[in-house]
Amino acid sequence: MPKYKRDYLTNVICRIDFIDRLNFSTDQINRLKDDISGDFPNMDDIDVSFIEVMMSPEEDRTIRKKEKVYEFAHEGKLVRIEPEFIVFEFKQYTGFDQFKKLVKKVLNNLDLSNNSVRSKRMGLRYINQIHLDEGDPFDWSGLIVDSLVPNTVYIENKNVLSRSLGWVDLTYDEFYVRFHYGMFNSEHPNPIARKEFVLDFDCYTKDEQDLSDVLTLLDRFHEKIKEMFECSILDDLRQIMGVE
Repeated sequence: MPKYKRDYLTNVICRIDFIDRLNFSTDQINRLKDDISGDFPNMDDIDVSFIEVMMSPEEDRTIRKKEKVYEFAHEGKLVRIEPEFIVFEFKQYTGFDQFKKLVKKVLNNLDLSNNSVRSKRMGLRYINQIHLDEGDPFDWSGLIVDSLVPNTVYIENKNVLSRSLGWVDLTYDEFYVRFHYGMFNSEHPNPIARKEFVLDFDCYTKDEQDLSDVLTLLDRFHEKIKEMFECSILDDLRQIMGVE
């Protein structure tokens, strides 16, 4: 598949939800902090409270507990570690290899790459917000495949249209895909005045997974999203993006 000199990615997100709440040791967090300090020089640890309800035939008890949340953020990149999940988000995306390398480092340093830790959901999401400086906001011929461009023929006055989106849900053997597309309009609820289009791909698991399988799943999700992106755009947009 082609590579491009520029893209319209605004967010690349990976989220891993654990089946059980996990308590990370100080040693694990410090090891991770040292390993990723080149990309994330600072870390915030945040105290969060939650309520646990204990139910038994004799009595019900409500226990208030505190836990640590760890957040690494730098130059549009974020890693947030909570007892129930981990989120990786790049707003300044520099390529899949670097993104996957970071996920691998975090999992290894937190001892999550063994078969004893399982996820109840794991997903990878790519949000492309296409902004073009000129042209009819409703004309995407040559840029986006016709079947994805919302039909506005029934609207007598397009000047009243403020958003037009659609979605597709796909089911594969090992995962799902939810695909949102359309004229999202960053100035909503004002009427559409800019030439903007969103291609939002979200791949996620349908079954419990060993965290040792995360990197393999990331590869599959990434390839599926690339394939779907290429099926969504046309040559005029490829020319604007610049094929390397």
